[in-house]
Amino acid sequence: MKIKLIKDGMGRRELELLETAACVKNGKEAFSTLDHMVRTSQIYASLAIKYPEILKIADENGSTIAHTMTYVSPTSAIELMESHPELLPLADKNGRTVAHAIAIMPIHAMKLINAHPELLPLADKNGVTVAHAAAAASGKTQMTITQLHPELLPLADIKGITVAHIVVAYSREATMEIIKNHPELLMCKRNGFYTVAYDACKFEEAVLAMLECRRFDVFKGTHGKALIETAMSYHPKLKENVMLQNILAELYKEEMLDILRKQ
Repeated sequence: MKIKLIKDGMGRRELELLETAACVKNGKEAFSTLDHMVRTSQIYASLAIKYPEILKIADENGSTIAHTMTYVSPTSAIELMESHPELLPLADKNGRTVAHAIAIMPIHAMKLINAHPELLPLADKNGVTVAHAAAAASGKTQMTITQLHPELLPLADIKGITVAHIVVAYSREATMEIIKNHPELLMCKRNGFYTVAYDACKFEEAVLAMLECRRFDVFKGTHGKALIETAMSYHPKLKENVMLQNILAELYKEEMLDILRKQ
């Protein structure tokens, strides 16, 4: 049989891959054997692309060979995305999809956003979406999501971390875009306390923009005090800002002016 298959144009490596896959399916071989073949050899990985039934084989946790393909090489991940987009929603038992695995890679995240925006809202069991993963990939993905897919910015995981939180954690440009065009997101809270505005305060330009657009709500209460203290620890010159001093005087009287004196 092997001789016939090889004569018919099937190489030894391809035959080995198919035989191993068949043994895994029949329970005669461990998933780890097939996973190792694909993970450690670009040759086996390239051959696996030809067989979607192999890519769907999963371990006891639901992680598939398609998931493995995303880690092999940039080429393998691109081939998978282009040849078998129907496999991108495949999820393991934790809800982590093949798309999640691809989205964390800067080199692929933009391709995924442009080619398959319908996959961006997919969430794992912790509420982490493909959009969360893509937003952490690069400055380019952060701006693309903010400008072209703002409906994804409020998506939150079980801790309340929104896509907007991730965007402002990395990108000054995208942060300014949110303050200007999506100010309703500034008070979204992660971990029950830290708002998007709080995370944005590491950028002095963002603090000044929130002052100028008179977003007094972000400076109010316990959260507001924490935001101001954190902002001034990042940007000591803020204590000289007259607009900030006026807002503090209006909101907190002498109480918050003490903060200025301490900095």
